[in-house]
Amino acid sequence: MELLFVMAHWHGLAKLRMHHDDTLETLDQVTTTLGEKLRAFSEQTCPVFATKELHREFNTRVRRQTEGVTTSDETAPSDSHRKGNARLPKTLNLNTYKLHSLGDYVATIRKYGTTDSYSTEPVRDAFIFQFHLQLVNMYHWQGELEHRSPKSRFKRTSRKHFVRQLTQIERRQARLRHIRIQNQGTGTPLHEEVAVAPDMHHAIGISQNLSENIPRFLERHAGDPSIKVGVFFSL
Repeated sequence: MELLFVMAHWHGLAKLRMHHDDTLETLDQVTTTLGEKLRAFSEQTCPVFATKELHREFNTRVRRQTEGVTTSDETAPSDSHRKGNARLPKTLNLNTYKLHSLGDYVATIRKYGTTDSYSTEPVRDAFIFQFHLQLVNMYHWQGELEHRSPKSRFKRTSRKHFVRQLTQIERRQARLRHIRIQNQGTGTPLHEEVAVAPDMHHAIGISQNLSENIPRFLERHAGDPSIKVGVFFSL
């Protein structure tokens, strides 16, 4: 139970939307305590219990193994082959990136702001990409949700020789984005009237096609104290 309380404490501090030196110092101390509790749990508590993989994990593993077995008559694997595979032992694995990166939270928050201030989802616009590089120190185009892009394209293929088809779809989408940007640059810019009454809580846009490029908005209004967000720019 003590480990659960420490994890809940760390999680609450890591997701705070406002930080100062005292809260970051507390988060740093709780991170150290969490690491100690996790190692103690892995070394002392876990060996006492004989844990195995879940039935879902077992079924998935057996299915992958049997799918690799090919026969000339294309018969399905027998039940004896399935029953001969027992659930494998499974223990807590501390050698994961998520646990490894816990110690970087305080330094990242000090440099880039609170964790709700940015996103690690993919960014397609070239200008925003450069902005994103400075913001979250990313060195590639892929983000946490980038795996959805090839999956959505794969549905449009014939499932045969799909690598070439995926490449063609990606290039076609890139050309369409380029044409759209060119047309927006030479045509009449799109505008949408937005209410600016101070008593309004928020305003929802009519269409997502009239989006606002936040980095360019900040660039146009540089020096305006009402939009000062110093953490965004370390240019």
